[in-house]
Amino acid sequence: MSGSSSTQPGLPDDLLKEKRLWAVYRASLRIPRSKVNISVALLFCIMTVVLTIGGSKASEIANQLHSMATIAFGATVSLLGFLIAGFSFFATVSDKKMFCRMAEFLHKESGLSYLKYNLFIFMRVFAEYLIVCIGSLGMILVLQPNSAARETVQSWMSDRSWPPWLQPPWAFDVAMLSLMLGVLVGLFVYILMELGSFIFNVYHVVMTSIKWEIVKELAEKEIELAEKQSQSTGP
Repeated sequence: MSGSSSTQPGLPDDLLKEKRLWAVYRASLRIPRSKVNISVALLFCIMTVVLTIGGSKASEIANQLHSMATIAFGATVSLLGFLIAGFSFFATVSDKKMFCRMAEFLHKESGLSYLKYNLFIFMRVFAEYLIVCIGSLGMILVLQPNSAARETVQSWMSDRSWPPWLQPPWAFDVAMLSLMLGVLVGLFVYILMELGSFIFNVYHVVMTSIKWEIVKELAEKEIELAEKQSQSTGP
């Protein structure tokens, strides 16, 4: 583990610095994201917009958006519960002494301790799943077929038009709904890609805990050997 040691009297207070999940999420934004995950999500987003904006009607895109929101909501709720349960078990059985040592070293790129750097990656995934879950639920409620909310939104969008200096070949409501569908698909693909990163992070932390045990055993053996040598060479 590389990084500068930061054993200060204020270390326990720093561990409890973040009071809410939103504060943890904002702090986790310092950690670089996977460029591959972002690229794949953007690709799906652009492809969705291109394939739906050309020959579709606003009502058809609204139906697709409602169906996609239903899929995203069900998937995120199921996966979020599974991830939290797995992480809770993992955090419970892990060596707390290893966590204490990780808290003493600073990760230079993010400015966080190695403990927060590793755990905030998990927390960021939880927060993003929760954000997509809440956003999907809102779309399901608003775009429910034959609902008053959907008729109001469609009426508001159909009454809007592009500004005079911008005249694309698509209707305003079709373009906006296509963009919303593309963003939702892109976000859903992104959190699915983040699931793969989450699994790797679990593997990485497990390997770190095993390495910690090996190093600790080696250190204990060295201490025992040094004590035996000092006893054998003593007066």
